[in-house]
Amino acid sequence: MHRFSDGGLYLNFSGFGEEGEELARAGHGTEIHERLVELKTGYDPESVFRMDQNIKPV
Repeated sequence: MHRFSDGGLYLNFSGFGEEGEELARAGHGTEIHERLVELKTGYDPESVFRMDQNIKPV
């Protein structure tokens, strides 16, 4: 089915986490993901909110 897809994906079911950060990056896109990393670093540097598709702070 990949050939019929536009390459996007839904992050509401992330599987079992085996993809790691690649799944979040693919779902958001590289530019948005980098902005989210910047925000996460500023507001949640200890990664308290990490139970979903976690974006790791710098």
